[in-house]
Amino acid sequence: MSAAQGRSGGVGDAGERSGGVGDAGGPFIALATLWPDRDKALTTTPTASKDDAHCQARALLAQADYIHLPPSFAAHLDTVRHMALRDASLAAALETGGTDVTQVLAAGPDLVAHYEHTDGPHGVYGKALISVAMDAHRLGITGPLLLAFLHDAAPGYVTDSERAAADPDTWFSDALTHARTLIKQIIRPLQDVPQSTGMGAVPDVVSLADYLQQHGRRTRQHLCPPATFWNAATHRLTNPDHLVHLADAARRRHRLRHAAHLYCAAVDAGSTAAARRLAEMREEAGDQRGAERLYRAAAEAGDTIALMRLGPV
Repeated sequence: MSAAQGRSGGVGDAGERSGGVGDAGGPFIALATLWPDRDKALTTTPTASKDDAHCQARALLAQADYIHLPPSFAAHLDTVRHMALRDASLAAALETGGTDVTQVLAAGPDLVAHYEHTDGPHGVYGKALISVAMDAHRLGITGPLLLAFLHDAAPGYVTDSERAAADPDTWFSDALTHARTLIKQIIRPLQDVPQSTGMGAVPDVVSLADYLQQHGRRTRQHLCPPATFWNAATHRLTNPDHLVHLADAARRRHRLRHAAHLYCAAVDAGSTAAARRLAEMREEAGDQRGAERLYRAAAEAGDTIALMRLGPV
């Protein structure tokens, strides 16, 4: 449910009818936020055949003044940024990079709780999928993530005993169900990606909730992904820029074999920058002949930096 449909209400002069608040009776103000489905459930008068379970809530809300929240604060971001200087919650919501501030404030902490405090037999595997997505985003992948990539990378994010206990036929579908749980009727950790035109979702891909992307960058920045992550990226990803970003990340973390494989996959996908980086790795390893061959291939493909590395011809 979008924040456009959320409502905040203030109610006054209900204290005396409810017996007062605290030690003294008298008027009081109640502030609440309601999503429209809950508002409708509480304020709709039931038919004669149904019990009136919400008669007191309906009487209270009948006095409310509603403030309707917008679906996005894109037109008011300057104001939100100014207020965020004095409000840590708003600042955290803005760090996600989106304009759906209300949704983030409402569901962000619950998204993190769902991720970090797993329950049920499939929670640990769902957490693994979300962790893969977090690592992918913080290391340079933008946009949707292939389900096949999440599937192949996830085994490295669970323990040996957890991996042995998984049903090979159903673990992934069960994990995906857990990772796509609707939180507070607002947002899912792993979400469908809408078609660029027309209706429906793009098949076989998901996106990670913005709030969890930010959480992953903050909490996993010092963690190095397991071998399954790099191998899955090498064999499943085809975007040359993404492959280069991940290869650079592997190289910085001294995962040189994985870096070389990712650079090779990027070269096959059409990246000239990857060929130059491979040449640099060969040069660092003392293979001058191999480095020169790769520099030349990159230069012939239009990489001016590789041409400079070759020197005068």
